[in-house]
Amino acid sequence: MSDTEATLSVAERRKLLLQQKLRERGMSVVHAEPVAVPRIPAGERRALTPGQRRMWFLQTRDADDTALNICVAYRLTGPLDADRLHAAFDTVVARHDILRTTYGADADGTPFQVFAADARVEWSTHDVTELAESGRDLRVEVLAQREFSRPFALGTELPLRATLIRTGTDEHIVLLAIHHIAWDDDSWAVFFAELNTAYRLGTPAAGPNV
Repeated sequence: MSDTEATLSVAERRKLLLQQKLRERGMSVVHAEPVAVPRIPAGERRALTPGQRRMWFLQTRDADDTALNICVAYRLTGPLDADRLHAAFDTVVARHDILRTTYGADADGTPFQVFAADARVEWSTHDVTELAESGRDLRVEVLAQREFSRPFALGTELPLRATLIRTGTDEHIVLLAIHHIAWDDDSWAVFFAELNTAYRLGTPAAGPNV
């Protein structure tokens, strides 16, 4: 193996192998130049994807429905700077237009989406450390039920809400409620990787363990 081959990534070697096989079969290899996708400015209306249209339609049929809410609770252990976590959360939201998007319909009833450049998602905090242990658990359960049973008003509310609950000296619980119109299974890894990075860059202390 040459030094050049040794430095190639697995993906690059696969690409070269595919190109070689195509040449052996008499098929040309086309090197396509990347196409720049124009960025839509904040405040400009964008069409919904087919999947978004279906979810928007279902939500508008019953504004109180929470079937499309994705609700999770995470326990964080270890020293935590709540303000730093909030700032990291805002940093991630600022990177993704879809988390700063609201939805509406024009005069013809055609739905659209529009994002704001500086919008901040809802973030609330609670401290239950003064309660007895049984009282803490009950309070957390009440807060979770209240948060998770609240529908999203897609026309005026951003599709993500977060609640941070302090349950002990080094114990916290994070409640996340996200509307499915802005979230899928691939979103989790991206969101938490960026959140962890933003938190660690914002404070010298070690980040929380989720």
